Amino acid sequence: MKNAEKYPEILRDLHDGLVEILTEAGASDDDADRLAFAAAEKIRKRWAGLAVYIPKGKEWELTDRDREIWRRFVGHNKRALCREYGISEQRLYQVVARVREEEFKRKQMRLF
Repeated sequence: MKNAEKYPEILRDLHDGLVEILTEAGASDDDADRLAFAAAEKIRKRWAGLAVYIPKGKEWELTDRDREIWRRFVGHNKRALCREYGISEQRLYQVVARVREEEFKRKQMRLF
């Protein structure tokens, strides 16, 4: 990126993260830099001047984690899952019940 020292810090950080992802995905260094800069510029132009709050996304992360726990839970592996995910047995059962309920609701036919 040209004039990187003058580019806003948060956009530089976004650029650098995107370059890392793109190169890990197999893009050449030049392509990764060009695409990352284009994405950062798109965001800069679209959100320029706005005070943007970026949420931590805990609910989204927990949902992915919870779905994985639910998929892997077979009844006799509760201690192993609790250790792996750093949760209590009580929390494990809460997760399993919540995801089971979501899956049930998702599969139910809607009448109206």
